[in-house]
Amino acid sequence: MSLVAVCFTLPVLYLNDPEDAGIRALVAVPLLLTVAGIVAYLREGLEASRAQLAEQARTDPLTAIGNLRMRDERLAYELARHRRNGRPLALMLLDLDRFKQVNDSEGHPSGDRLLREVARVLSETVRSGDTVARPGGDEFCVIAPETGAAEAQHLAERIELALSALTAAGRPLSASVGLALFPRDGVAADELIDRADQDQRLVKQAGGGERVRPLRAV
Repeated sequence: MSLVAVCFTLPVLYLNDPEDAGIRALVAVPLLLTVAGIVAYLREGLEASRAQLAEQARTDPLTAIGNLRMRDERLAYELARHRRNGRPLALMLLDLDRFKQVNDSEGHPSGDRLLREVARVLSETVRSGDTVARPGGDEFCVIAPETGAAEAQHLAERIELALSALTAAGRPLSASVGLALFPRDGVAADELIDRADQDQRLVKQAGGGERVRPLRAV
C-alpha cells in the first residue's frame, strides 16, 4: 500500500501547479497509508476470527478438550505418519461406568461436572504427545502415538488409577476401556475405531472396568 501511495502521488507532483500538487500529495499519502493500516488491521482480525472458529469447531464446549472432529483429524494425521515410520499406535475408547446413575440420581449438572473432571484427569494423565477427545456423551478417546501393547496397558492402568480418584454414584469412578493397535488391529481409521468399540463393549458387558483387565496379547 505504501508503494501504491507513492505511485499515486508521483503524477500529482507533475501537475502544472506545483503548490497545489504538493498540497494534494500531503493529503493523499497519509490518507492512503491510513486506509492501508485499516485494511491490514481488518484482515488480521478476520484471520484471527477464522482461526478461533476453526479451533472452536474442533473443541468440545463442555469439557474444552477435542471433539469428534478433532479425534478424526488427529487419528488420520497420526496414521499417515505411522505408516511412514512403521511404528505402532494405540487407540483407546473409554465409556464411563455408572454414568447414567449419576444423571438419574444427582441430575445432569452433576453429570456435566463429572465429565469436565474426567476430561481434566485424562489430560493430566496422558503423555504430552497423546490426544484426548470426547466424541460424545460419556465416551472419551485417547490417541497414543508410538505406543505398543505393553505401553498401552501401562497407560490404561494409569488412567484407571487416576479416574478412581473421582466418584460416580457413590463409588470410585471406573471406565470400560477398549483398545485397538495399529497395524495389528487395522490400518485405517474406521477399522481401528470399530475394533476399539467392539473391545469396549465386551468389557462393558463383562461388568465394566472396575479392574483393568490385561489387554490382548500381541
